[in-house]
Amino acid sequence: MSILRPFRATDLFSFNNINLDYWTETYSLSFYQSYLATWPELCVVAEHPSSTLMGYVIGKVEGRGTDYHGHVTALSISPSHRRINLATVLMDVLERVSDEMHKGWFVDLFVRLSNATAIGMYKRLGYSVFRRVVGYYGDDEDAYGEHAPLMA
Repeated sequence: MSILRPFRATDLFSFNNINLDYWTETYSLSFYQSYLATWPELCVVAEHPSSTLMGYVIGKVEGRGTDYHGHVTALSISPSHRRINLATVLMDVLERVSDEMHKGWFVDLFVRLSNATAIGMYKRLGYSVFRRVVGYYGDDEDAYGEHAPLMA
C-alpha cells in the first residue's frame, strides 16, 4: 500500500532510488524547484508506508488564452515498485488536475523510442503518437511526442 501526496522540496534529497535509472531523465535541483513553485498541484509522489519514495510525476500547464493543456515532464517509478499500477495512478492524478483545475484540452508527453514498456502503457491509457522528435534526448535518442484528449 502507498499514499499519494504533494512532492516536497525535501523529496529531492531522497529520490535517488527512483532517478538513478536509464529511463529517467534527471534535471538540476533548480529545475525541480521551479516546477514545485509554479505547478505544485501537478507534482505528486507515491510514498511507501516506510516513507520510501516509490515514484513521482511532475508536470506543467502550457498554452495561451483558454487553450491550455497538461504536460508530463517526468513520470518515474523505482525499479522495485514497477508493475503494480503506480504509473497509471500518478498519470490519473496529473490528467484529472489538468482537466478539472486547468480546463486543459489534452495532456502531452515525450517518451524514448526504445522504452517499449512505457509506450505500451501510454497506449493503454489512450495516448497516441503525433510526432517523432529526432535527437530529443541528451544521448541523441529520438522521442515520440504523444497526447491524449481530456474531457474539458
